Amino acid sequence: MKKVLVLITSILLAAYIFGAGFTIKPLFYTYGEGSDKKLVYSITPVLDLDVFKVGIGLNAYQKDIGGTFYYGSPTSESTDFINGLSLNFLEVDFDPFGARYGYMGKYTFGLGTMMYGYTNKLERAFDVRIGSKKSINLRGHIPFEINTWTPNFELKQSSSLYFSTINYGALSLFAAKNMGENLTHNDTVLGGGAYINILGMNLGGEGGIITTSSPSTETFGYMAGIGGSLDLGIIRFRALPILYMSKSTLLGYIDKDYENGNNYTKLLNQNKTRFGGIYELNIKYTNILTANARYNYDINGMLESFSNQRIYAWLNVKSPFEGYPFLLTGYYNRNMNDNEWLNNVIEKPFDAKTDMEYSISYEMADGLYISYVTFYDNTEDNFKNRVDITTSVEF
Repeated sequence: MKKVLVLITSILLAAYIFGAGFTIKPLFYTYGEGSDKKLVYSITPVLDLDVFKVGIGLNAYQKDIGGTFYYGSPTSESTDFINGLSLNFLEVDFDPFGARYGYMGKYTFGLGTMMYGYTNKLERAFDVRIGSKKSINLRGHIPFEINTWTPNFELKQSSSLYFSTINYGALSLFAAKNMGENLTHNDTVLGGGAYINILGMNLGGEGGIITTSSPSTETFGYMAGIGGSLDLGIIRFRALPILYMSKSTLLGYIDKDYENGNNYTKLLNQNKTRFGGIYELNIKYTNILTANARYNYDINGMLESFSNQRIYAWLNVKSPFEGYPFLLTGYYNRNMNDNEWLNNVIEKPFDAKTDMEYSISYEMADGLYISYVTFYDNTEDNFKNRVDITTSVEF
């Protein structure tokens, strides 16, 4: 513990001495579930030189409060202090080339027919771009992170999904595949989209194919939709109101639930062709207000019923006053029942399939917040409150 305190003090002192270009990013979180849950501590000074950013910090964890300190990734069992020194963040951003190593963000392709909000929380990965952002470029996602430095340098696979995109003007192509040990099934997902500007509106479409294989079954499915977007500056509306889906497809198959296998089970149950749709509203005003609302669904028969209905919404409001660094955040997610309509959600906005939370936070240091949180407990059907000390994984 004494070593940890000495290193943290040294890092903070160095950041203070060097001054400009440095920010300190603390991070505290729990990793794992149940008896395998670990308390993770990380502090990273980030040097920002515009086209080059680097954060070399200290990572440590405990299996219980007051227990032994382990150093490095929470999947390693190293007591070697050197492993605590880690490359937590790296970004290079030149016009013809860019690369990033750090915690995964949320990845979406197009309007999310194939991939929407995919992530593997608190895991790191490499993201690479070859080509200019404003012209043709190839992007790749490689799910590996540094596990240990000594006695042997070791990379570990941080998730199963590899993917890449090609972007050229109005045309975008997408390819993804899961790889790794102990997979229950193999996926190959291909997608594409094209949108052109007509009278101020971007019109076009997107779609793709999903193939899966396991020792007991193989599937093949495809989907395609047409729609567009209207950008009014602060407000942007996007939609695919006409979307055809074959059997063995699932809208937004690659999302935040992809790594736990839930979506594969849902895909196997899609045994009929059907139509569906996606509607999304984005609001952004400088860095003060960001909001998003999304609704997608499948249609059964001739408008007989809706299925696979999902509502996603989130809000982020930042205080415009420098001396009052308050932050209001919230989200609302709901998986609707097959016999529900949107008016049922308005009449009864909370049920057992609803996740909802909002918080008011005060920023004590860069990326470190104390928050008063109100959340909906969908198992007890009531609201509860808590006080959190939270950190941001954004560098």
